[in-house]
Amino acid sequence: MPKKEKITANVVTYNRKDLLKECLNSLLAQTRKPDSIIIVDNNSTDGTKEMLKKEFLDNPIFDYVRLNENTGSAGGQYTGIKRAYEKGFDWVWCMDDDAIPQKDCLEKMLVSKRKNKKVDVLIPIKIDIYGKIQTKHFGNFSKKFLLIRNIKENNENVDFGSFVGPMFSRKVIEKVGFPNSNLFIWNDDYEYFLRIKMANFMCLLVKDAIILHKDDSGRQKKKKLNWKNYYGWRNGLYIKKNFCKKVWYLFYLLAFLPKTCFQIIFIYHQPKYLKILALSFIDALREKIIFRDPNLL
Repeated sequence: MPKKEKITANVVTYNRKDLLKECLNSLLAQTRKPDSIIIVDNNSTDGTKEMLKKEFLDNPIFDYVRLNENTGSAGGQYTGIKRAYEKGFDWVWCMDDDAIPQKDCLEKMLVSKRKNKKVDVLIPIKIDIYGKIQTKHFGNFSKKFLLIRNIKENNENVDFGSFVGPMFSRKVIEKVGFPNSNLFIWNDDYEYFLRIKMANFMCLLVKDAIILHKDDSGRQKKKKLNWKNYYGWRNGLYIKKNFCKKVWYLFYLLAFLPKTCFQIIFIYHQPKYLKILALSFIDALREKIIFRDPNLL
C-alpha cells in the first residue's frame, strides 16, 4: 500500500486578521485536511497574534511563525516553503490570507495528481468576489518576452499559477530552491514559476478546484498607482534582464519605458511616479534588489 503523502498549507499574512480567520477556517473545513498549516505572520500589528492564540493555536495542526519584520509576500512564501521542506513535507500548498478555498479544493487537486502522476505543481482556479475567474492568475509564458499569456479554454497545461493556491511537490523545491525573498512583493511568483518552467517541471491547472480570492479586483472604479508599483516595475525589469535573451530584453525596454511614462502622465495623472519609475529602472539595471521603505518612495 503506497505511503500517504504529507501536505502542509502555507498561509502568509499581514494585518488582515479577519481575512486570515476566514482562510484558516476554510482550511480546517477541507474534505481532505492538510496535515499541517503553517502561518507566516509578517509582524502584524492589528491583533493577529492575539486572535490566533485565542481561536486557533491550541489546535496542533497549526505551526505559527511570527517574523520580526514585514518581509512581504516573497519573504513569507520563502519562510513557509523552506520550513515545510525542512520538516519533510511532500507537498506545500501556498496562499495569502485573502484566499478562501472551497471545501473540496485540496481533495480535487489530489484527484488530479493521482490521474497525472508526472505533474509536480497543481494550480487551482481563482475567482473574485463576483464569481468571475481571475485569468491573470494563470497562463503560459511567451517565448520571446516571457510575458504571461492567457491559455486557451480547454488547456490545462500552464506555466504560471501565482502564489494564490498553487501546490508544489518536494521534488520541485529540491531542484529550484525557494522563492527569492529579496523581491518583497509583486512578481515574486512570476520569478519562481519561471525557474520551475526552466527546470522542466509540469504544472497542471485543476479547473474544478476553486479558491475564492478576496483581493481588490473589480472593487476599484479608478485604479491609482501606489508604492507597490516600485516593486512591480523593478522586479519585472530584473526578471526580464535575467531570464530573457538579450535582444528581446532590449526590445522590451524600448517598449516598456515610453508606454509606462505615458500611462503615468496621461492615464493615472500622477507624474511624481516618474521619479519612482526611474528609481526602479536603475535598481533593476544594477540588480539592487533591496527593501525600500514605502514612506520614502
